[in-house]
Amino acid sequence: MSPDFAVQVKQAYANLRTALGARLDQVAKLTVFVIDHDMSKLGVLTQNVEEMFGEALPAQTLVPVPKLAIDPMLFEVEAVVVLK
Repeated sequence: MSPDFAVQVKQAYANLRTALGARLDQVAKLTVFVIDHDMSKLGVLTQNVEEMFGEALPAQTLVPVPKLAIDPMLFEVEAVVVLK
């Protein structure tokens, strides 16, 4: 796992795209968990979510956290998908 926040975010969104098995327009909500959140990290998150979803962004919640499941993790994303 890269120690670089931007690399982790890019990989997490690539993994999410692979794991979804649904169209991106079926993603209703994203919740992201960020270690040591600051405005520079918000910029990275915004860029990645816009690259993935374009202008049709799902609802989003950002939760700053002190720690995630594994020490090298700096970012985690959870998606709610509505299957039609």
